[in-house]
Amino acid sequence: MKEALILVFVFKIVDCFSVYDSVELKDYKSEISDNSYEFSYLLSDGQSRTEKGILTKTNNAEFYRVSGSYSFTTPEGKTFIVNYIADEGGYKASIREKPTTQVFGIMPALSPNAIKTLLG
Repeated sequence: MKEALILVFVFKIVDCFSVYDSVELKDYKSEISDNSYEFSYLLSDGQSRTEKGILTKTNNAEFYRVSGSYSFTTPEGKTFIVNYIADEGGYKASIREKPTTQVFGIMPALSPNAIKTLLG
């Protein structure tokens, strides 16, 4: 039953992206046991998600302690990463912007006269 719910959840997430014809599922992994689950996926537009849940039993309840992360890119090209934990204390998330890598062009060599001019 857990397997079916997790698969339906993941396929619903992927289905949300079906409005974007160019977004495809590039990678998907899933492991399910009696006391835990884990899954991850990567979309062709760079979005990704990983999640792990561990069944936890207390005196009063049984619940999944869940941790994971997901990333997305805004229309402006900024990528954000969200890390989260959901447990008996509630849902806690932190978000950060992924640093961008700047590519610098190759500068042509300067002649000795140009260097003398620059140095004065």
